[in-house]
Amino acid sequence: YKLVQEGTPGVVPYVIYEVVTSTMHRTSTVVKRYREFDILFKKLHRILEVSPPKLPGKFYTMKRDHWFYEKRKADLTDWLNQVVQDPACASCPDLWEFLQI
Repeated sequence: YKLVQEGTPGVVPYVIYEVVTSTMHRTSTVVKRYREFDILFKKLHRILEVSPPKLPGKFYTMKRDHWFYEKRKADLTDWLNQVVQDPACASCPDLWEFLQI
């Protein structure tokens, strides 16, 4: 993860997560915010006849330190691994667009 400090006064810093995807033919790296994972989850939920794996919650807490972000990164990694291994999710074009592969 990386904490992005915007230089604009009044803008809340945000966190980005690097997503690395490897296939037999190439490796792709994209940068995503939590809200982009949430958008993907909602698209999968809307499109699929079955529910996709549950997305880790967006925790509202004042204490956002290194451990908080490491835990969220691990949870998002686990979630994305479950999604790509789920046959219904894996066949969804929105997933591949999200991963940019």
